Amino acid sequence: MTIDASGLVAIGPDQPTAKLDVRAQGALSIDVVFRLRNSANTDDIVTVNGNNVMAIHNGTAPTANLATAGQLYVEGGALKYRGSNGTVTVIANP
Repeated sequence: MTIDASGLVAIGPDQPTAKLDVRAQGALSIDVVFRLRNSANTDDIVTVNGNNVMAIHNGTAPTANLATAGQLYVEGGALKYRGSNGTVTVIANP
């Protein structure tokens, strides 16, 4: 683990390029699970396991557009994409 002078944290072989930069070299063990949470007291937002399966948990639909990006989220079990112009596309139904 590396923490640079500006407070960026890296887990892995490289210097950090973001607030939290996690990288691995070689194959991951199948028992590795990566979880992203809002805080220690909340449920997982995104889970990725060693079998390369990603779970995006239900969340609140975004209400604002991002000028230079789209937003991928799950609402009621449906995978949705909100484009930069506000158009919502259902990619997969629950």
